[in-house]
Amino acid sequence: MLEEIPGIDPEAFWSENSLREVEKCLVRRFSGIDEMPAETFEEYQMYVGEGLRRLFDGRWMSLPSELIDEEGPPGRGISYDRMDHVDVTDGMIHWAMSERSGTCWATLFGSNRNMMPD
Repeated sequence: MLEEIPGIDPEAFWSENSLREVEKCLVRRFSGIDEMPAETFEEYQMYVGEGLRRLFDGRWMSLPSELIDEEGPPGRGISYDRMDHVDVTDGMIHWAMSERSGTCWATLFGSNRNMMPD
């Protein structure tokens, strides 16, 4: 499934280059979050979240809907045993679409890399 995401490097799914290319493909494909099908939103959310989980020893967690959107469904996030924060994966797609820079996800992964204790 991951191999089908436009821009992904099949040899290094979550390399800085792959993260940038996937994000750039996403923002070129859709002019706004409202025109993105729910399945596509979830596919990209799973891509970013699974990379965070695998690279930074995280685990998926369900977030209460009031943390995401009081009227919406529960959200998803990645929590970490070795870092004291949760990355809200729902927000990663919104962030990329609002910034439209193609650099948000690579920045996030770089920040996590810097915060990860030795």
